[in-house]
Amino acid sequence: MGLNTILGIVLVGGESRRFGEPKPLYAVEGVPMGLRVAKALKGGGVSRVVFAAPLERLHIAESLASRCGVCGVLLDPPLPCPGPLRALSAIHSLAGYEHVVVAPGDAPWLDAASVESLIRESFERRLLVTPLYGDGSVNPLITAAPRGSFALVVHTCINRPWGWRATDALRASYPGFAAVGVNLLGDPLTFYSVNTRRELKEPRPPPGHKGATEVLGVQGVFLEALNSWASGRLLWALECFRVELKVYKAHRISLLERHVNFDIEALVPLHDT
Repeated sequence: MGLNTILGIVLVGGESRRFGEPKPLYAVEGVPMGLRVAKALKGGGVSRVVFAAPLERLHIAESLASRCGVCGVLLDPPLPCPGPLRALSAIHSLAGYEHVVVAPGDAPWLDAASVESLIRESFERRLLVTPLYGDGSVNPLITAAPRGSFALVVHTCINRPWGWRATDALRASYPGFAAVGVNLLGDPLTFYSVNTRRELKEPRPPPGHKGATEVLGVQGVFLEALNSWASGRLLWALECFRVELKVYKAHRISLLERHVNFDIEALVPLHDT
C-alpha cells in the first residue's frame, strides 16, 4: 500500500471546554489520549506522525511529540476559520507524502487494525475515506486520503463568511469522498471521540453500519455556493446549497444534510431582506 509515504496527523488543538483540561494530555490507562492515537496510527502503517495545533496550544503538540519518539509538530496556518479546518487546509502543501491519515487526539479507543482498514479502503478507492454510522452521521476528523483530497479546503476557510464546521472538509474534498460503514473498518467504539469525562467512562458511540457510498463531484457546487455567498449573490448560493442537499439525501448522510440545511437557513433571511 505504499506505507512509506503515509503521514499521520493527530489533531490536538481543540479547546477541551467541556472536558476541563486538554484532552490529548489526559491519561487513559496511564497513557495520554494523544499518544494512544499516535500509537494506533503507527501500528496501522503510517511512516511518521505529527501533532497539529494552533500557536496558542502548540505547547500541547510539543509535549506529546517529545514523548512520542520519532514524531513532529505541525503548526496550524493563520487562517480565519476556527478549529481543525486550519490544520486540514495545510495538508495539500505537505511535500514528501502521497497519503495522509487524520485522527483527533481524543479518540482513546482507536486501534491499529482499524487504521489499517481505513488506509486500505482509501488506497483501493483512491478517495478520502471516513467512517459512516447507522444514523447517517460521519466523523470528518477521522479520515485516510490522498494528500490532494484536501487541496480545496483552504477555500472554505477564506470564502465562507461564517459558520465553519469540520464537515466542510468533506464537502470540499477532491474529487469527492467515500463514507464507509464503521463495521467494515472496525467497531463503532474504535472511532469514538470523547467530549466529556462522562463519555470517557460511559461511551455511547452511534450505531454501526455495514454499507458504503461514494460521493463524487459535489465539491464544485459547495465552493460555488460559498463564493456566491461571499460576493452577495445569495439566490444563486441558495440554489447551489439545495443541489448539494439533494446529493446528501440521496446518499443518506444525515449529518451533511443537517449542515447544508444550516447554511440554507442562514441565507434565507439575508436573501429575503
